[in-house]
Amino acid sequence: MPETPTRSPLNSAVAAELRAARAVIQPKVTYSALTAKTGLHKNVLMRIFEGQREITTTHLGLVAYALGVEPEELLRKAVDRMGGLEVLTSDGGGTVTPLRKRPEDMTMDELDAEPYAAQQSTPEAEADEQF
Repeated sequence: MPETPTRSPLNSAVAAELRAARAVIQPKVTYSALTAKTGLHKNVLMRIFEGQREITTTHLGLVAYALGVEPEELLRKAVDRMGGLEVLTSDGGGTVTPLRKRPEDMTMDELDAEPYAAQQSTPEAEADEQF
């Protein structure tokens, strides 16, 4: 069975806050009703509420509106739930990939150390010369 990718602590906390808001504010609202209010597919909503899908700010706004809560309130509670934003920067706290330099910004030594960077094409290299 394939391994489920790890979600960020913030995403998990937001999903928990969405479930709590739904249970307290609108306990009888169905996924079908949320689909009608948000325009999001039922499967997308289910995965968001279970924390199995990273939630975008647009989706957070749509779901919060459908539940009758403010998105910033959900985020504040989620940050409190996970113990602060520091958790995102601690070891194992997030899935952040550091940015890599663009080949045109690298020194020759850096390019030599990155064999594939030198093989990437640029728009200038792809343009036909005009005579």
